[in-house]
Amino acid sequence: MGIDRTHLRRFRALLRQVEQSEPEWKHWEGRTENLLEVIQGFASFVFMVKAEQGRDLLERANKLRSNYPRATTKQPGNMHRRAMGEASARGHAAREPW
Repeated sequence: MGIDRTHLRRFRALLRQVEQSEPEWKHWEGRTENLLEVIQGFASFVFMVKAEQGRDLLERANKLRSNYPRATTKQPGNMHRRAMGEASARGHAAREPW
């Protein structure tokens, strides 16, 4: 079992982007919420499959978690589908106006 080379490249690019700037507005595989946990989880998976490659990624992910202990990666103005449906049922706008 292996990990696709392009998948790893995209993950390393994400790590670099988050290291250079804050984790807000970043995403991995469409996930924006709890991004640092998702990053750490994927780094752990890489470490499990390829220990020598994953060790560096896991260290970088742990460093990010310590740099941003309370980071939120929710994008402002977007709601979860269920919350959006409930707001719509009450007659409220699903998104804030521009």
